[in-house]
Amino acid sequence: TANINMLNCKLDYSNYRAKVVKIDRLEPHPNADKLLIAVVDYQRIIVGLDTKIGNLFVYFPLECQINGEFISFINGYSDPNLNRDKTKKQFFSGKRRVKATRLRGELSEGYLHPTISFNDFLVDSKIKFQISERDLGVEFDSVGDLLICNKYLIKEKGLPSVKKEKEAKVLERLIDGQLRLQKDTENFKRNLHKVGPEDIISCSYKIHGTNFSFAKILCKKRLKWYEKVLKKAGVNIVDFEYDWVAASRRVVKSLESAGEKAHFYEYDLWSEAMHRIKDKIEDGIILYGEIAGSLASGSFIQKNYDYSAKPNDYRIFVFRMTYTDHKGKVFEFTRPQIDRYCKKYELETAPLFYYGKAKDMYPELDVENHWHENFLANLIRDYTEKDCYMCRNSVPEEGCVIVKEGEVWEGFKIKSSRFLLEESAELDSGATNIEDE
Repeated sequence: TANINMLNCKLDYSNYRAKVVKIDRLEPHPNADKLLIAVVDYQRIIVGLDTKIGNLFVYFPLECQINGEFISFINGYSDPNLNRDKTKKQFFSGKRRVKATRLRGELSEGYLHPTISFNDFLVDSKIKFQISERDLGVEFDSVGDLLICNKYLIKEKGLPSVKKEKEAKVLERLIDGQLRLQKDTENFKRNLHKVGPEDIISCSYKIHGTNFSFAKILCKKRLKWYEKVLKKAGVNIVDFEYDWVAASRRVVKSLESAGEKAHFYEYDLWSEAMHRIKDKIEDGIILYGEIAGSLASGSFIQKNYDYSAKPNDYRIFVFRMTYTDHKGKVFEFTRPQIDRYCKKYELETAPLFYYGKAKDMYPELDVENHWHENFLANLIRDYTEKDCYMCRNSVPEEGCVIVKEGEVWEGFKIKSSRFLLEESAELDSGATNIEDE
């Protein structure tokens, strides 16, 4: 039980967790004699010649931020003054990001660090725990109470006190179990084993915008003074009602009917967008999707990704739907059901490339012979690395999303290497992302 107690996840950023891995595949670098390419969960990471098959490593994914004390301990900073040994340096900036980079023409999709050195850091940190083979495959962001890695965020704002009060008023009206915000879409390469040839899947275009959850769900009713008196006297007063709720990926923004705003922006994109389509949201329905294009100010929601929207405007794309009953039971819509609902109400959906059994998407593949690896390779070939066909501007397409149908929503994304490099450059420039604010 030691690994369960010590290697743990304290934060809700599943795509940015470290993982204990063993090297079982190494390839020569085509353009560098002193480098190799390790393949971990179908991700390619450039490593040195001292890396051997069977070595145990901690894998850090792209765009995670690693603990600063650890980077200093391993002399990993590019500024030697930040390192334990001031005579040594490596490549990490003060931001401690794991960046998407090309080394001699090959993309590196993460950072691998030997568990031997990682364990030395734990000893130095007075943590009585050592990673071993028993922990193989375990994902974590913390060891004990020590945070090891997190999603890299340029800027995290705190709510001003007035906004906190408004946020509290919004949240206190929500009924437990009625609102569920959209989960992170998992990295498909790290979760390829979760989709089998017989599974029913959809494959759709990955829209590069900002995530939303728009709901019409049961909320606590704001009672009038006489209703409160009658209720206290034992009269059966209806104290709930359907209300519209707007949210980003992680934050509830507003209750529509009450006009309550929880956001801390001068311009509340999410509440405005929901207001446009609120009459198309039936009781109990939650729509999940992406808002893409431009803000009213003219600036892009995501730099240069216009999605052929009108100037100073945006488009709303739905990719998931649920129905929540009065008891809080959630029913997932299938992709055909989503399409029918959205067609009825003239809502746009994320463009669909395929729906059906996974094995029938590429029937030429042998399900008994490296099917997962070949399936992934075909998806990368067909749905990444090109220009975004939906945008007027010349920008790389983000990739595609695979959704496995079932009672619980399971979505997986594949990002193009061009997009990953562009995303990394944006973070390098210090540009803030509305998705993370």
